[in-house]
Amino acid sequence: MGNVLPALVRLAAAYDPDYVVTAQTTIGQHEAMYPGALRVKGEDGEMLGGEQRTNALRYSLDSTMGDPNARAARDLIAAACTPHRYMMPRDDGGEEPHEQLEVLSLRDERFGGHQPLSRTPVALDADARLNTGVPADIQGAWGLAAAVRYGLGDPPVLPFEDASPIPFNTAKSVMRRALPSGRRYGPFSDEGDTWTSAWEPSESATVRVQPWQASRKQHLVVVGCSADDFALAQGWHVLFGNSFWIPEDPPFSEKVTNLVLWGLGQDMLSDIEYHHRQAVLTSTTLNNEQVQAVADNWVERRVRVVTSWVTEDGETVRDESGEKESPVPRLLRPDDLDFADGGLLVVRDQYDVPLALPATTDEYGQIKLLVDLPPLAPAHPDLDAIPEITWQIDVDTPDFRAPRMRGVSPQVLQHGENSRESFVRSSRNGLSCYSASWGLVMAGSTRTQAMAKPRLQFPSMVTWAGAMASAHGLSTRFSPAGQRVEVLRRLWGSRRHLTQDWSGPLRPMLLAFHTKVKRTSDAFPAHDGMVLRTPDAYLSFAAMSRLCCTAGQEATVELRGHVDRLCVLGVLRRGLILRCGSCFVFSFITVDDLRSTNACHRCGAANPLMRERWGTPLDEPTWWYDLHPAARELLAADAGVGLLAAEYLRSKARSYDDVSELEFVRGMDPVAEADLLAVVDGRVVLGEAKTTPKLGTRSERAAKAKKLATIAAAVRADELLLCTTSSTWSAVDVAAISTALDEAIPEVAMRPSIRTIVGLGSVPLEE
Repeated sequence: MGNVLPALVRLAAAYDPDYVVTAQTTIGQHEAMYPGALRVKGEDGEMLGGEQRTNALRYSLDSTMGDPNARAARDLIAAACTPHRYMMPRDDGGEEPHEQLEVLSLRDERFGGHQPLSRTPVALDADARLNTGVPADIQGAWGLAAAVRYGLGDPPVLPFEDASPIPFNTAKSVMRRALPSGRRYGPFSDEGDTWTSAWEPSESATVRVQPWQASRKQHLVVVGCSADDFALAQGWHVLFGNSFWIPEDPPFSEKVTNLVLWGLGQDMLSDIEYHHRQAVLTSTTLNNEQVQAVADNWVERRVRVVTSWVTEDGETVRDESGEKESPVPRLLRPDDLDFADGGLLVVRDQYDVPLALPATTDEYGQIKLLVDLPPLAPAHPDLDAIPEITWQIDVDTPDFRAPRMRGVSPQVLQHGENSRESFVRSSRNGLSCYSASWGLVMAGSTRTQAMAKPRLQFPSMVTWAGAMASAHGLSTRFSPAGQRVEVLRRLWGSRRHLTQDWSGPLRPMLLAFHTKVKRTSDAFPAHDGMVLRTPDAYLSFAAMSRLCCTAGQEATVELRGHVDRLCVLGVLRRGLILRCGSCFVFSFITVDDLRSTNACHRCGAANPLMRERWGTPLDEPTWWYDLHPAARELLAADAGVGLLAAEYLRSKARSYDDVSELEFVRGMDPVAEADLLAVVDGRVVLGEAKTTPKLGTRSERAAKAKKLATIAAAVRADELLLCTTSSTWSAVDVAAISTALDEAIPEVAMRPSIRTIVGLGSVPLEE
């Protein structure tokens, strides 16, 4: 079938592997593990057995076994991740990506040189330590639970069916070692007291690091015997290091219940009291009622509390008489788990190497290094002693704000003539570079000379969107509305300054420059504004002060500063409104064009600057303010709802970047338009912004929903956001978009959620 639980697909994508591989087995290996299980047919189609079967397999032991289900599952997970890829030419002149590595195979002498599933870790340092894992002949789910944590001290016994049953005393020891607590574990045998995990030598010279957000992750307790339960618990452990797998299906035996739930209660009670984190209980196989029953049984257990203190004589006293109720776990389905902010394995003392490299940045934020990445190699002697070792180098900069991962083409991640000699991918930690060069490496080259030296390029939001669209046969460009926004971005200096002014206290003033009222007396009863030609209105400073509700000298001075700043930027223009003495038409003349005698814009008549031209007041003319044409067009279109949504998202985010009004095109034909495309704390958000919260008529609704789904699939959006200044959004539209997403994105794990934000411009509410 090749199906993968959606939660596991999301977990794999969050882990962000450099490669997604299947374990390739040979016929000889399969026979060693499962003797006689492989069905072999003769030329007549009949099943072979005995010596005939042995002779038929004799010359095929090195042949690899196909596993279409494993291949389909691998392809599904790889599509959700961003493994290393390279570009290959197509017949039509284009290029398509191919993965660098899709199959994992390692040599093992037990199979006569065939390829096994795994390799026993070998100590790299000179210090001989007692490495103790679970017994090699152990079997059962509890044995697996401990083996994945502590490894096997020796290669597993083959064939697997010869493994000895696990007695309860051993299971008890295994279960204690599978608990996620930090208490000291004893060995499985009486051979010694000092030991390390059998996995530890394979992690020599490395250390696990985590972002600060990972410290808030709860202990995850997964109940169930399925492979999905195992994978979920193990994946959480790899990311965050605090999971526990209970490979049992209810009802639990009394011995298992007493040991497991009591031990978990100890750990979770400590976690709540010292870290304020509540444990999470979940299962991929049990339904909600069954998981609730496990939680109820857990809560019924009493937890022994051990306290200690030091007396005046320096003696440590322990009191184990106290008891507390077991903490109540939180119940979540696997689809509701958050896999973001996991840890990773890095080279000790080299996981944070600062580099100062010259680079250029374009107006959209794309960063190009001007020099090749210098060679960076592991300096630890344990790693340096391995002749064929390769590694990954993660390069990041705080100015790289475009989305990470998501299968973006490697073409946009580097530039220069040697770009095809390096493997570079977009990862959760920036750009990940494979250490070895794929160019010409001469015999006798040193390790440094044989390393890849890519010239990296950190794409901007605009470049990234274009690269994602290109993988779907599309290209991107700014729509007419987007071109207006880009004009305004350049005037304001940045999108952040634009959205802040557009959605902040100055918004009432900006909106007043656009009116549907024809008569000045109706639009501005206070005579502090003028309507020359609908919908263009002109404001005085008095009108701006009234609209922005300034009261007091301090507020007036602040507003004055904002108005002067916008005039300097070119967003506002200061001038006079004069009436022609010949054609009697009012015209706005900027202060830069103002003269003692001014020509009428309509008839060209010369008009001396005198009271008859400006009217009132009698003493001196009033300064009027005009708004840039691009801003007026934006007000006429949708009042800049997309900018309101952008500022709202920015205000809630730790990291943020966006682009507005991007058009997706196939050839020269427009396909769809994104009102807002943003990356919010690493999540890609596709926004549809409207003043009127409707997608149109029934046929228009279906077409618009399909267009949004097309963009969501192309950019691999995490969330589709419907935002409006109104108080609600049509539920029919939400249903239509949900249906379109189901059709455009078959894989549930890659389908974005839908969220609405209403009331933008006043008090926004999320639904």
